[in-house]
Amino acid sequence: MTVCHDSQVRLLIVNRDFNVGGGVTYIKHLGQALSDHGWTIEIMAQKGEMADEMPAGCKLRPTPVFSMLQLPFLVRRLRRGGYSVANCHAYTPAPVLSVACAAAKMPLIVTLHGPGGEKRHAQWARIFHRSAAVVALNESIAHHYHSAGLPWEKLFVSRLLMPFRETVPQKPEGTLRLAYCSRLSKSKGVMAELFIRAAATLGPDSVEIIGDGPLKKQLEELAQKLKVPANFSGNSHEVSSRLARAHIGVGAGYVAVEALEAGCATVGIGFDGCIGAVTPANFDDAVGRNFGDHAGRFLKSTVEDVAFSLQQAISSLRSREVHAVRDRAKQEFGLDKVGPTLAEFYRRVCLGQSFEGLGIDAKRFVV
Repeated sequence: MTVCHDSQVRLLIVNRDFNVGGGVTYIKHLGQALSDHGWTIEIMAQKGEMADEMPAGCKLRPTPVFSMLQLPFLVRRLRRGGYSVANCHAYTPAPVLSVACAAAKMPLIVTLHGPGGEKRHAQWARIFHRSAAVVALNESIAHHYHSAGLPWEKLFVSRLLMPFRETVPQKPEGTLRLAYCSRLSKSKGVMAELFIRAAATLGPDSVEIIGDGPLKKQLEELAQKLKVPANFSGNSHEVSSRLARAHIGVGAGYVAVEALEAGCATVGIGFDGCIGAVTPANFDDAVGRNFGDHAGRFLKSTVEDVAFSLQQAISSLRSREVHAVRDRAKQEFGLDKVGPTLAEFYRRVCLGQSFEGLGIDAKRFVV
C-alpha cells in the first residue's frame, strides 16, 4: 500500500488533454499551489495548447489515457513512480485510472468540474466507489452528485483558485469597454447571442469577444448587423490581460474569477443562463452556481435579463462597489487562501485520515 510521508509527497494528475479551458486552468493553479507546499507534481494528459503554461515545478507526461488496454502500463507507472496519490480531472481516463489505482493500492481523488448527465451517474458511481475522495468545485456540483447517491462523507467541496495581483489594473476613463469570454459553441452560443443583443442597447465604446467555435461567423454577422463595435479575438491564453483592459467582464467559471481579479464589474453568464451582475448581496449564490454554468433555475434568460445585468454592472462601477466584490473574491479564490487547505486535504487523503470539516459546508446551500 502507498505510504505518504510529508517530506516526499508526490502527486500524479491525470486529465484528458492540455487544451485551453477552465479545467486545465484549474490544474495549472493546483500544481502551483501544491508545489508551493512541497509536493512534487506530474501531469499525464494528451498534449495541447496550455501544456507550456504548466508551472515549472510540474513534470509533464504527454500521454493520453483513455483505454483499458493501458491498464498494465498504468499499474507499472503507479507502482514505480513513487506517487503518494493520484488525481483524475475528467471522465475519459477515469475508468482505467480507478482500476489501476485499486491494483496499485494507491488512493485516488476525483475532481469534478461540472455536473454530468444522468447517463453518466452509473458510470461515475463505479469510479466513486474506488475513490478515496471526490472534490466538487462548488456547492451546485456537490448537491448534484449527492442527490445521485454520493455520500457527503466522501465529498470535499473546494473552490477554483487564482493568484490575485496586489494592485488592481487601471481602467481607461471616459469609455465603456465590455469583454465576453466563452466557447462559441451550440451549447453556449445562445448566451453569446443574448450578450451581443444586450450590448447593442448600451452603446459601448468597444466589445471584445474572446473564444472560438462553430457559431463565430454567425455571431460576427449579428454584431455587424446591430452595429456593436465587437472584436472577435478567438481563443487566447491571455484572458486575464484582456480583461484588465475592460470595465465589465462577462462569463462563467474561471472567466468570472479572472474578471473579478482584474477589477471588472462582472456579469455571470454560463451554460444555464444569466445570474446577474455579481454584487455583495448575491456573491455567495453566484459562487455556488459557478457564475451561471451550474445555475439550474436560470434556464430561461432573455435579452432583457442580460441588458439589466449589464446596467447593474455599470452601477457597480459608478458606486465603487466593484472593489468590495473583488476583495470578497480574493478571500474566496486567492491562491494563498485556497492552496493551504487543498494541500492539507491531499495530505490527509494520502495518509488515510479524515478530512471532515476541512472543506466548504455545502449542505446549507439552497440549490
